[in-house]
Amino acid sequence: MAVLVRLTSIYERVGFDVSTGLNPTHVYGEPVAPFTYLLKDGEIWKAAAGIAVQELYFLEALAEAWQPRHVLIVGNAFGWSAVAMAMIFPRARILAIDAAASEGIDLTNRIAANEGLDNLLAVQASSPGDIAQLAASHAHQTAWDLLFIDGEHSKEQAAVDFAAIRPHADPEALWLFHDAISFSYLDAVERLGEKSGLVFQPLWRTPSGIAALVPQSLVTSVAPVLHAFAGSEQAFRHMRRLGRFGAGERLLSGLRCPEI
Repeated sequence: MAVLVRLTSIYERVGFDVSTGLNPTHVYGEPVAPFTYLLKDGEIWKAAAGIAVQELYFLEALAEAWQPRHVLIVGNAFGWSAVAMAMIFPRARILAIDAAASEGIDLTNRIAANEGLDNLLAVQASSPGDIAQLAASHAHQTAWDLLFIDGEHSKEQAAVDFAAIRPHADPEALWLFHDAISFSYLDAVERLGEKSGLVFQPLWRTPSGIAALVPQSLVTSVAPVLHAFAGSEQAFRHMRRLGRFGAGERLLSGLRCPEI
C-alpha cells in the first residue's frame, strides 16, 4: 500500500482530518498548502506542519535505491514523517525527537503501538543538548545513518545540529535538511558539505526545498533519485524569474483560485 494511503487512514482513525498536497492556486495562493496539517473540530491542531506529499514520494523512491539501518529525525511535530519513515524503511530503527510537542510525542508512540511499528520510538529531547545521551542510549550499537533535520529552521541551528550529531552518526550517513530553501539556509548546508567532504544537492522539486548532504559511498546508488527530485537548477531559476516578473502569472491567469 502506498504510504500516503496508509498514513491518511491512520490519522483519520485516531480522530483527525488531514490536509496535505493542496495546490496553492486552489486556496488563494496559500504557500503552505502542499504541507500536512491535522484538523480537529474544524481547526488546525497544534499549528504544526508535516512533510508534503512530494516529499513522502521522495522517501519512497529513496527506499528503492537504499535502505538505512538507523534514522534520527530532529523535529517530530505530530509524527507524520516519523510514522512514514517507519513504514518506508521497515528494517531501520527510527528515533524521532522533539523539544516540546509532548502531545505529538504521545500521539506518535500511540500510532506506532496501534500499527505494529515496533521500529519507531519518539522521545521528548532537544538538539544539541540531548544528542550525546541519546546516542549513548539508542545509537551505541548501530550509528545513525540517515539524519532528517526538521527542527528549528535557521543557518545557525543547521550548523549546531550537524556539529552535535555528526560525531555519533555513521561517517557514511546521508543528511536531509528540510525547509532549507524555504527558510533561506541553503548556503549554510552547502558550507557544511564543503567542510565535511559530503556532496551537496538541493532538491529543487521538493516543496520545502530539502537539501541533501551525500557521502561519496552513496553517490552512485542514490544519484538517480536525487536527480529526479532536483532536476536542473537552471530550470528552477527560470521559473523563479517568471514568478518574479509576473510572466508566469500572466501565462497561468486562468488558474486563479476557482470559485467552488
